[in-house]
Amino acid sequence: MPSVMRPMAVRALLMVLGAVWSGFGIAAQTYTAAINHAPPYRIVTGDGADRQLSGFYVDIAREAAARAGVDLTFKIVPFKRALVLLEQGKADMMLGPNRTPEREAYLDYLDVEISREQKVFYLRKGSPDIDSYADLNGLRIAVLRGASYSDRFDADDSLQKIEVSSYDTGLRVLRGERVDTLLMPELQGDYLVKEAGYALAKSTLRIEGRPSFIAISRSSRITDARAALVGALTTMKADGTMAAIIGRYR
Repeated sequence: MPSVMRPMAVRALLMVLGAVWSGFGIAAQTYTAAINHAPPYRIVTGDGADRQLSGFYVDIAREAAARAGVDLTFKIVPFKRALVLLEQGKADMMLGPNRTPEREAYLDYLDVEISREQKVFYLRKGSPDIDSYADLNGLRIAVLRGASYSDRFDADDSLQKIEVSSYDTGLRVLRGERVDTLLMPELQGDYLVKEAGYALAKSTLRIEGRPSFIAISRSSRITDARAALVGALTTMKADGTMAAIIGRYR
């Protein structure tokens, strides 16, 4: 007669089958990361079938998704639009947004810090330096629509902030003298300035960077994969994968 499985063996088998079934459940759905062109974090080149995506946030997200058994695709939209899509549950993930109380109402930040990038004010050559916060008074300051920089700067309604849809646009209006300065993450700003071939100066004043995370929409079913994604990111940080990916872009 066939042997009867012991209760402990039955429980172990059910746990294995449950894990396998859970993995299939996660992978059965394709999730969408809404991203904008923001090198070297998120780099979009080409169009249509020739479009290529890279950047260290993108590479980290792809690796984490692969390790977690998550099928991930990308939607290219302006930064502010990406926030709206996640708030509405029409996209599932963002790569690198700073944490703010307003965003936490609809974004769940995965608990593994990716990077911490300081911000700097870019100026036309020959413009007076911005040495202190008080020097911002009276200046026309280009900022990315929907971006967050620091508690003090974000809340300061006395400053003249000119919103732009992208930092590329911000560079053009700065060069065209329609603004006096452009505030950008320094790593991204240096990349874009070099790419555009502009000769710009940088302010002495810096805004210290906030930690950046991968965030998921609280209205998305990707929350089912949260633990797997956090586990993958934690392992990537511990085994040096994350540092190696970031190092390729610095």
